[in-house]
Amino acid sequence: MQNRIVIFVSILLVIAFLYVLVTPKIPTSMSSDIEADKRVISFVYEALNMFEKDTGDYPTSLDYLYVRRKGDDLWKGPYLANKINTNDSRGREWIYKYPHSCAINSGRPAFYSVGPNGIDECMGGDDIFFDFK
Repeated sequence: MQNRIVIFVSILLVIAFLYVLVTPKIPTSMSSDIEADKRVISFVYEALNMFEKDTGDYPTSLDYLYVRRKGDDLWKGPYLANKINTNDSRGREWIYKYPHSCAINSGRPAFYSVGPNGIDECMGGDDIFFDFK
């Protein structure tokens, strides 16, 4: 009887070990890339909100966070200390649209990454963005 218990426990341990080996895991680099993208998005939205507070509207281009628009006397920038990299952590170009036609965050600019699948899903699917809920 004791022999059967040892065999049963041994089989359970082997099954548990195999489960741990076979279970798919999200690569650490992918999750850290997503977190890095979220930090950039957060910084940019802070800058966009400061720009909007000073000028009464959002910029039509991210360049206006660094350079004054001609004739814009309300601009108090630059709004970011350093110019952001033009690409996200996967090397894909950031998406900035204002105004935009995405279903969420209406009335605010859309600044996001197309995410790991590389498809622009207008802040849906696996796109990485800041949701103003």
